[in-house]
Amino acid sequence: MTRPARGQWTPDDLRALPVIVDLATAGSILNMGLTKSRSLAASGHFPVPVIRHGDRYVVPTAALRALLGVPDMQTAGGGTPAAATTTTITRSDADDDTTPARAT
Repeated sequence: MTRPARGQWTPDDLRALPVIVDLATAGSILNMGLTKSRSLAASGHFPVPVIRHGDRYVVPTAALRALLGVPDMQTAGGGTPAAATTTTITRSDADDDTTPARAT
């Protein structure tokens, strides 16, 4: 993937990123230079949580997407994405440890 120019990221560009990105990429997404990004991260004021990894910072892309209002995936027809569907596993009080759980 060719990295877009600073501040020129599209929702599809954001969705194509790995789970974490370096601080330079996160800053570019937010239209910041590296010096400003480092300063904000070091002071604890970067707009999203950063993770200190040795002598560098990494940023979860989910936090960037959430800040910018970009959903994790596009949905067809405005429905709920399949990834958002959950299954609840329950056990009744009568079940013992050898009885498998039931999906509901």
